Amino acid sequence: MKKIVKKIQTVVKELPYVIKANSINARYLDIPAKKNRVNIFQYHPERFYDIEVASECNKYNLGDSLGEEIIRFLLDKVGINIDAEVSRTKHFNCVGTNIQGSYQDATIWGSGILPTKTYAFWQKLCRRKLDVRAVRGPLTRNVLLEQGYECPEIYGDPAILMPLIYTPSKVNMKRKKIVIPQFVYEKEFRKNHPDEYMLTMNTNDYRHVIDEIVSSEIVYTSSLHGIILAETYGVPAVFFRGLEDYWDFKYYDWYQSTGRFDIKIAKTYEEALTLYPQPLPNLDSMIKGLLDTFPYDLWEPKAMKEWHY
Repeated sequence: MKKIVKKIQTVVKELPYVIKANSINARYLDIPAKKNRVNIFQYHPERFYDIEVASECNKYNLGDSLGEEIIRFLLDKVGINIDAEVSRTKHFNCVGTNIQGSYQDATIWGSGILPTKTYAFWQKLCRRKLDVRAVRGPLTRNVLLEQGYECPEIYGDPAILMPLIYTPSKVNMKRKKIVIPQFVYEKEFRKNHPDEYMLTMNTNDYRHVIDEIVSSEIVYTSSLHGIILAETYGVPAVFFRGLEDYWDFKYYDWYQSTGRFDIKIAKTYEEALTLYPQPLPNLDSMIKGLLDTFPYDLWEPKAMKEWHY
């Protein structure tokens, strides 16, 4: 009986998102999609209902907020207005583990997924269409292939493009290490480790975060984009688990996209201190793959400026 009640509750909860999918922004019924515009997936930590401690989060998670910055930069380079009117309402998923979280027909460029059977069922039910240009890593690709979507073997989290947007002009080494907890549980981390120098991801100030990362010799982090930004800017990182092990999938997805398969996940920060960082990856081909597959065509440009990266 309890199972039946739970299934009914799930249907009641999910059905509105399926019915209204293409008319709302991401997974928020009270945020309408902009008509005849390209709607970029926007994650709102303060509304993340699945985590009880969401009230401790402010409205930013740097990793997710980088998407629009990167998209705007690439469009500006070729003379396209990010808010340009297009022939129909479109949805675009970029930085973040966000493919499974909504049911819109969407273009995917560098996003990740979690292998969630519930979401997969509803996406199949509403016949969601995905135009996949690139994904974060091979694990995401495998899930999409299993769900029947076409998915090219082009990998990369778009956050690796941040050096095109910002590189610190002067680097002063301030400290041997810096700690970046996964943003949802950073208050708990600070409480348990009051003497550690901690960098918050509860911000949209990417310049400050990058400045702090590059001024450290090593990063210890449970944040996915703490790892990605550190490695992108040439700083070695050690990963320790900050979420339930179910979430390990997205970290493995990143590591495997860079050809690193023998990954040791520290269960605690204390264990992480005993581990060596992973070798830094060469991201040149991944950067080229992302830039070559960016979906400028979503904005239906009549003309584009020439830009050589």
